[in-house]
Amino acid sequence: MDALRSGALAGAVLDVHEIQPLGSTDELFSLPNLLLTPHLAGITATSLRTMSVMAAEEMLRIVAGQPPLHPVNLPFPGA
Repeated sequence: MDALRSGALAGAVLDVHEIQPLGSTDELFSLPNLLLTPHLAGITATSLRTMSVMAAEEMLRIVAGQPPLHPVNLPFPGA
């Protein structure tokens, strides 16, 4: 927040917040260079299909003994 207030960051877009949902008086709402969206802003039919296909492809890679392209918990064996 300090970086937005000082201008070190020109702007930001957030869809995940420490407290969910934000209270109507949260100071984040007072920052003119901050755009707040609900966490589901990117959920579309296309994005859901893409996420599903990517997850299936990662599982197939792992089953085939290859490291995943997008590991979350490192170190992953073979990565």
